[in-house]
Amino acid sequence: ADNLFWAGRYAERAEATARILSLVQDVGLEEITRREYRAWLPVWRGVLEATGNSGFLGQTDTPGLTPVLAWAMTLDAGNASSLLTSVRAARDNTFVSRDFFSPETWGVLSRLGDRLDELADHSRRTPEARSDCADTGVRTALEGLAAFFGTVDRTMVHDAGWNFFQIGMHLERAVMTCCALRHALAEAELAASENRREEADLTALVRLLSSQDAYRRTYQASTEPLFVAELFLLHREAPKSIYACLLGVRDALEAISSHTGATDEAPLDATWAVLERLDALRLDQYFAQRTDSPRLAPVPGPAGGGATSPADAQEAAADAHDEAVVGRRLAEHIDDLLARLYSLGSSMHDFYFSHQARLAPGTHL
Repeated sequence: ADNLFWAGRYAERAEATARILSLVQDVGLEEITRREYRAWLPVWRGVLEATGNSGFLGQTDTPGLTPVLAWAMTLDAGNASSLLTSVRAARDNTFVSRDFFSPETWGVLSRLGDRLDELADHSRRTPEARSDCADTGVRTALEGLAAFFGTVDRTMVHDAGWNFFQIGMHLERAVMTCCALRHALAEAELAASENRREEADLTALVRLLSSQDAYRRTYQASTEPLFVAELFLLHREAPKSIYACLLGVRDALEAISSHTGATDEAPLDATWAVLERLDALRLDQYFAQRTDSPRLAPVPGPAGGGATSPADAQEAAADAHDEAVVGRRLAEHIDDLLARLYSLGSSMHDFYFSHQARLAPGTHL
């Protein structure tokens, strides 16, 4: 279960990192104005945090990928958050749990890891090779990881093992989205409180989170803070939405419970609690709507489905709403949300991977 969970997390981290790097390379930051740089900076901080590369923030005064940074984020085996390191970790965890993964799935990820290893080895021979190898590594990873996730869905048995992989994947996606949001929405909130239009480049944020189509299909408007916050915090169907990711975690945990007969459901209760806090969040107290575009239709019931929560949903939602209306900033809510997502990962570890779960007699994992 531990290896399946981390295979999902590392594979998701690698795919998201490759996609972000690919889009940053296409932006052409060297051609934008100083004012646009200022708008990009909060987004860039979120990108580095989401990919685990916040340590590079102090090494440049302006956002953007230098050749050295591009190589470090892509093929540097000494960087614990590089694309190469994440693919290797996903490959190693998949290999250890290969009784659950199909041979086709293992083959796709193994070939991708071998190819990135070759590029990393070649890039160390000459400084001039680093930039080209980094670009090739990003393209190779995008293609290989798309094939990996597709093969997982088509060939892996959708049992408890598959659900542990799904939990890791969804939780990592939620964490990366939350990290990417923190700086941009904090800047947008500050701009709204000061009644100024200069804010973080939210259009770039939507693109970097691979959600431009989701945004356009949901809202008939240019990007504005209220809609961006709503899309990534509360949308129940957008793939990069934190709410949608938590619903994926919830569904997988419920499926595992039915497989294992676990008599205690601490991670599931924790997931419900985070969903209920999001249900209670009122975003229009932070941002005014700028256009007449329709907003997301509210979904009745706790966690948007009308289902009954294991906890007392009404009381939890009321408590969360009380906190929201006493002047707590949105930035504080997002920081709290990120802490709860990390805590959810720890809860998974304590409950399932440290053998604290109580399973029905005769259950096998």
